[in-house]
Amino acid sequence: MIIKKKIQKPVEVIEEKPAVIEQEKQVDEDKNPAVIEQEKQVDEDKIDLFNLDNIDFKQRQERRRGDRRRGFRRIDDRNLISRAREEAQTIKEAAAKEGYQAGLEQASNDIADVKNAITAFLSAKQEVFEYIAPDILEISVDIAKKIIKREIQQEPRVILDNILEILKGLSKEETKITLRVNPEQVSLLKAEIPELMSTAGLDAKVLVVPDEELMEGGCMVTTTNGVIDATIETQLSVISEALKEI
Repeated sequence: MIIKKKIQKPVEVIEEKPAVIEQEKQVDEDKNPAVIEQEKQVDEDKIDLFNLDNIDFKQRQERRRGDRRRGFRRIDDRNLISRAREEAQTIKEAAAKEGYQAGLEQASNDIADVKNAITAFLSAKQEVFEYIAPDILEISVDIAKKIIKREIQQEPRVILDNILEILKGLSKEETKITLRVNPEQVSLLKAEIPELMSTAGLDAKVLVVPDEELMEGGCMVTTTNGVIDATIETQLSVISEALKEI
């Protein structure tokens, strides 16, 4: 292996010529004393920067403490903001919960008001019904009378069916029967009596009497055992009394 040695060149020393030195001295002498004093002051200031006696360590320490205090204040500020947000959220949740509870209470109050209103309405309805019930029944009876009268006028033989049902319920021992009917139906009943008595299986004397106070379709039957009221007025009265009991 071949090792190459580095040949060091001799350091060339350049000597400053006397003429150059003399020229620089001449330049320094030509400078304004004020300029020279200013340059001297700048040099001294540079030296003071590195002079430990001129460094105010107490001031630097106070500055660092101030920096730490400002850092602590920033941390405290962040903590305050965080706590403020948490408190705001807590207040918001509490307000929502209170609002929900208030809503439930309001709903309960509204339901109670509705129930009270319904109860009051039903009570008033019952009072009104009790007040007008007699009039309603009276009106209903009048309407029923008109309907029955119209039906009998359209079908006069309805009275024959009613009388036949009454005759079937009488005793076979009856010897005299009196039938009171509206004058408009006397002739029809007299013509049909023989057939009615035969159908009922009775053998008795029958007397047909007109009565203007009786409605058409009704009759009053009198026998030796008593009186049978089959008038329309009596039947409607019974119905009316039954409705009053409801």
